[in-house]
Amino acid sequence: FYCVGNHELWVTTEEKKKNLNSMHKFEAVMKAAEKVGAITSRKDIVTKHNNNVSIIPLQSWYDGSLFFDAGPEQYNAYEICTDTRMCEWRNHFESSSSASSSSSS
Repeated sequence: FYCVGNHELWVTTEEKKKNLNSMHKFEAVMKAAEKVGAITSRKDIVTKHNNNVSIIPLQSWYDGSLFFDAGPEQYNAYEICTDTRMCEWRNHFESSSSASSSSSS
């Protein structure tokens, strides 16, 4: 089973210049994982004791709205988490929402 890791989705300055974003990288990594036989979606299995079990790799992410309570001061994830700064989602979701809103008109 495989879940994409955070570092695989980081976007470099050079990749941004080519209009690549973290969603492009996510899709490429998922294709590569599936190509080598990794399971990236739900799989129902039966254990040796005849119990039914579902294994569901969750492809999920947190964002910069996460705050850490560190006593009298709070730290914004945008300031301290490299993942938040190095991943780029906006271009993908802005174009997706624009396409869906124009197609529903």
